[in-house]
Amino acid sequence: MIDAQRYAVVFKRIESKRYQQDINRLLTWNMDIKEQLKDLLLKDIQYQEDAGFMGACKRIVGTVNTVNETVDSCLWTTQGPLDRVSFAQARKGLQSTNRHLTATVGLINDVTVWDIPKLNRNEIGGDLAEKLFTNDNVLTEVMGLRLVVTIKNELVPDNDLWQFADPKFLGDYLVLDDIILSTETINYWIEFFGYECIGMAVKNIAALCRTSFTGTATDWRTGASTTSRSYYTIPNQDGGSN
Repeated sequence: MIDAQRYAVVFKRIESKRYQQDINRLLTWNMDIKEQLKDLLLKDIQYQEDAGFMGACKRIVGTVNTVNETVDSCLWTTQGPLDRVSFAQARKGLQSTNRHLTATVGLINDVTVWDIPKLNRNEIGGDLAEKLFTNDNVLTEVMGLRLVVTIKNELVPDNDLWQFADPKFLGDYLVLDDIILSTETINYWIEFFGYECIGMAVKNIAALCRTSFTGTATDWRTGASTTSRSYYTIPNQDGGSN
């Protein structure tokens, strides 16, 4: 991580797996083998992009419930089980830093997202509770946060919510060479693979945060638990207390 007015974006070439096969084994195929392999190659390359980006994000947020001195706030907290209160507490994440950005996109996996329809009528209102029960397309925006749902649970674990500010605050994604499908035939062997050359950079560490809906509720600015609170006792007129 670099703290400076300007920064470099390093380009990297990403390659997919290489698929090889004897040409004669493909003679009986009645579909376009290139189109089939193109789908596999694209998924492979895109997975590497996602893994690289999420790896950088995990390094940025650091240790759970630990204040980052640069932004005067935690970038990863626990907030207890997902409910209306814990989700609202999670939404405070970016605003609690000294940059005061607003999260516009949330990233959650396809398992944890189903904890949202569990919210009852008292928490979200009768009409919405009914829609969540009958129509999963409603699971697109919660408290102003547009949700992106991923099946890549190894990158976004269960009970985790990632929040990101607008891309202009978050960073850069640059393409030097767009995805190219390479096909080469040597003697009776044919080989397929794909590659690209891209550069990614997170330019503002306060433009992202992570919430784990586990453990106990935690204050973003201190990293301390918010479950135990002290109250001022007001004495009543007869000398007792209220």
